[in-house]
Amino acid sequence: MQLPDSLIKNIEVEYLRQLTNILKEGKADRTLAKTSAQAFLKLLPFADDNDMLLKLGNFGEEFPLFTKLHVYALGLIEELKTKEVLEKMRKLMKDNDIDGAIQLIDK
Repeated sequence: MQLPDSLIKNIEVEYLRQLTNILKEGKADRTLAKTSAQAFLKLLPFADDNDMLLKLGNFGEEFPLFTKLHVYALGLIEELKTKEVLEKMRKLMKDNDIDGAIQLIDK
């Protein structure tokens, strides 16, 4: 699935949020912060949702303090997919294709 720019921006902001918290809590020093930031930037761009999840999973293995980033991304992707299905269902219902809308649920 092609990723909207807003989703990628959310991931970037969440990385920065987590980095800030890790530094404030004294769980990492500036060297680790710089190394993780450089590694994070190398992840970009993401080809699609699978690529993003794979890269963030590997990133979390390399930098265990950022494993929550993968979980956050997974939640965003699931939310996006749910919205897409609901929008398709809404359109089908509007077109009086109730059976088509119900079939989307079965997929």
